[in-house]
Amino acid sequence: MSSEALENLTLDDIQERLRNVNQDRAALQRALEHKRQQTKKQVAQEVKNLIISKGHDVMDIMNFLANNNSKNRNTNNDKNKVAESLAPCIQYVDPENSENIYIRGVCPDWMREQMFSHGLDPKNRRDRQLFKKQYLKQEIVAVT
Repeated sequence: MSSEALENLTLDDIQERLRNVNQDRAALQRALEHKRQQTKKQVAQEVKNLIISKGHDVMDIMNFLANNNSKNRNTNNDKNKVAESLAPCIQYVDPENSENIYIRGVCPDWMREQMFSHGLDPKNRRDRQLFKKQYLKQEIVAVT
């Protein structure tokens, strides 16, 4: 849209367009996270099938990787991150929309919006912890 056309919009029109853009962005973020989770599950299943096809037990291999990681922790090698990624972790799921998943890192838009709606500050660590504890469902995720 040209800058001239934007100048002709009313304040309400601009606000409505911004809301639509934010909703579209949130939907795209959810779709992206869902696709990432699907891909992770697919890769995990492929790795599991490979381990089994080679005649090994999946848990034995995971433990082997985890033990090698603890021995080589000081090397700071990217290969060691593989074992860490196989360890179980906690993911936080929005009980109202199971596609909204938070694991760690930057707060996704949906989480930030919900925190604001509950009067919490996403930049405040204690508020984030409180929000995760009171408003999200915790799930332990492990490679199977």
